[in-house]
Order: sequence, then structure tokens, then C-alpha cells
Amino acid sequence: MILAVVNSINGIPIRLTEERWEHIVDRRPHMTSYLEATLTAVEHPTVILRGRRGRRGQTGQVYVAVLALGPDHYLHIAYREFKSQADGFIITATLEADFDERLVIWRAQEQ
Repeated sequence: MILAVVNSINGIPIRLTEERWEHIVDRRPHMTSYLEATLTAVEHPTVILRGRRGRRGQTGQVYVAVLALGPDHYLHIAYREFKSQADGFIITATLEADFDERLVIWRAQEQ
């Protein structure tokens, strides 16, 4: 079942399924209260990082949306986009103390 769909910065609809969300919170119970922030991170990230390549034979591009939640507090959301199919899905989500500036491929404009 699809819990939510948000658009990435590329305008691609990104799905969060119940199965993926259960996977995330089963592995990281502290993420339970971050559902809305997870969706916000994909739709309105602070930065986008170049993601790792998937397994052999997988298509689509992996990105990591990062949302700054406070000093040394960043929400990382890995998702896969299929531009040719205008589709995508969230893979996983984690809380981290920082992010690798060398992997930044897009940055939100400061207002």
C-alpha cells in the first residue's frame, strides 16, 4: 500500500510504501516520528547527494535527499528515480550528524 507520494526536485513522483516505511522503522525505531520529515526531505531538501549505484541490473538513479533538522542533525533519505517512467520510490531513511560535501550535486537556494 502506498502511504504517500511527493515530487522530487526533478518533478518525479516518489512513492513511500507501507513496506518500505516498516522496513525503515523496524531497523531504526527512532525514525517512527519522522514520517512527515521524510516526505519533506524528498520534496524540499537542503541538499541532494549523489547516491551509490544499485545492484547490477538495476535501473534508475539513486539520490540522497538531506534535510537539515538542526546543528549536527540531518535526515538522509535514499530514493531511486526512473526519469523515463516518471516514477520513483524511497529506499531508506537515516539520521546522521553530517553529510559528505563532496557528494553534493544540488543545493537549495538560501533565501
